Amino acid sequence: MRRKDLIQDVKIVEPPIIELNKGSSGLKKSCFFSCGFIFLILLGLLIGIKFYIGIGPKTVTVIPQNFPLDEIPLYHKEKIDKMTFISGKYKSRRVELAALLPKIVMIPFLSGNDETSVQTKEKVNFKTFFQTLITPITDKKDNFKIEWKDVDNGYNTFINYYRNELQRSGFIIDATGEGTNYRKIDFSRSDGYTGTIYTENTTDEKNKTSYAFLMLNMPSLEK
Repeated sequence: MRRKDLIQDVKIVEPPIIELNKGSSGLKKSCFFSCGFIFLILLGLLIGIKFYIGIGPKTVTVIPQNFPLDEIPLYHKEKIDKMTFISGKYKSRRVELAALLPKIVMIPFLSGNDETSVQTKEKVNFKTFFQTLITPITDKKDNFKIEWKDVDNGYNTFINYYRNELQRSGFIIDATGEGTNYRKIDFSRSDGYTGTIYTENTTDEKNKTSYAFLMLNMPSLEK
């Protein structure tokens, strides 16, 4: 038989279009379900993290119980513009989540290179891993901020009032700062209270405090 006759006898068989469509449809369904499953996992993870972190900064109208009101009185209550509370649990959990990956990366460097048996080394590595993960890197203190606006009193008088009250209550003035139209002091006490007071006058009026805030870090009520 000649070569030309052999070529004529060859038939090219193509897969049915229906079978190709079925394969393509199955692949699309598989990708859709996989993407949907991954999306649900990520959504559940985000919801879980949200519940774990807890409630963030919130505007309040009541002084928290752990604010030492008898020792740090409220100056010009009628001019208070806003009060914000951030729980120590919220602050610490946010930081701990952010620090989780760096902690894991640092574990091999913390475990050391001592020549020990494999079993002992595994125990040490697991202990180091566990201790590194559970060691807190924040103090878990609550944060409370009071803001004033348009106080009819000089910003120097405002901050001097608080400076005297703080020193009378056993606080130590750690640092001070001042400029042409503002003053600031940082203070602390041995029982864990620390904070900052800032006052300024950005108007042309004398004997005026255009804005001021007191920020206090307080030992948390939640154990």
